Amino acid sequence: MKNLAVLNFCNNKLKGSIPPSLSTLSNFSYLCLDSNILLGPIPGEVRNLENLFELNLSKNKLNGMMPLSIFKLYRLSFLYLDSNLSEGPLLKGKRNLKALRRLDLSNNILIGPIPS
Repeated sequence: MKNLAVLNFCNNKLKGSIPPSLSTLSNFSYLCLDSNILLGPIPGEVRNLENLFELNLSKNKLNGMMPLSIFKLYRLSFLYLDSNLSEGPLLKGKRNLKALRRLDLSNNILIGPIPS
């Protein structure tokens, strides 16, 4: 599975946390785990998915603050984290995501000012 580029487990009933071991599959360009029952924080190891073009973790029960490591994914164009339980201030690191075309953080528990 080291050469796996696309993983789509959308709209299932997957439970538990996102395993940090997913980050060992560094050839991922598309990772979709939306509409499941995933819990806990987004693992910081996501930073190892350096070829990631799209990350969709929406419609789960992910909580905690968005890890700063997401902002090291310089190729990321589409980031969907909506409809979770993410909390805290919006992070200012999004300026590092120069390839970002779509960002959805709706329906979370975010606070504070919108970063410029």
